[in-house]
Amino acid sequence: MMNKKGVGLVATVLLVLMVLTTVSYALYSFTKSSGKISYTISDASLTEVLSAKEQIVKFYITEAGKNSFIKTYSDFVKNGEYIDNPEIISGKYKFKNLNSKLNEKFSVEFKNNFLEEFNKYEFDKDYLKLLKSKIQDVKMDYNNGIAVIELDSWETEDESKSVKIYYNPQIIIKLDFNDFRLDSFENLKKAKDACILVSDNIGNCYFNNLVYFNIIEKREISSGVSYIHFTSKEQFLIGESYQKIEFDFIPD
Repeated sequence: MMNKKGVGLVATVLLVLMVLTTVSYALYSFTKSSGKISYTISDASLTEVLSAKEQIVKFYITEAGKNSFIKTYSDFVKNGEYIDNPEIISGKYKFKNLNSKLNEKFSVEFKNNFLEEFNKYEFDKDYLKLLKSKIQDVKMDYNNGIAVIELDSWETEDESKSVKIYYNPQIIIKLDFNDFRLDSFENLKKAKDACILVSDNIGNCYFNNLVYFNIIEKREISSGVSYIHFTSKEQFLIGESYQKIEFDFIPD
């Protein structure tokens, strides 16, 4: 797993390569301390300049989306928010069915976390300041392991001599659990249903049905209730530090 500096450098390199294919003599750099992209554009047509701005906007939205997606998932599994009417036994959530309003609840929480994350950015370019003022209009949709971020109210303009171009692109970003090496809520339910009747080596059953978690079967001695403990194989940037996602549930 790369550290924060490494992640920033990779993101910057990818952005530079992508934009340089369409913009002549464009230079981008990523400033880690301020979280900004600084850039200069010369000898480029207006349409190329606008296209470059769109790529920068997508970069910021995608980065904020990734961080908020992981945070939302972590909160949901730790707090049992993915479970329908969860019963708590000895501090562990009893898992039978997925929350009937999972898609709606995840979308709302995801948007709240996204706005909080995005508003940490400090911009000095007018079109990015405009983006920040419009970002509350962003639409979030989660369904079957895929989250979609959509923004269609962002507008920018550029002018040269007597020509002025208004540009209002539709921004659509898709995030998939597989992109983060995490098992979706739907996959957790499928694994639970497949393993609930297994009497021996339950941990191995979950291991065979899930991809991105290490599973340890535990037993709460005080109540005699068995529960499953999950630890992600990967570490994720949550808040200010990298950490693994851990949670439990009692199969039902």
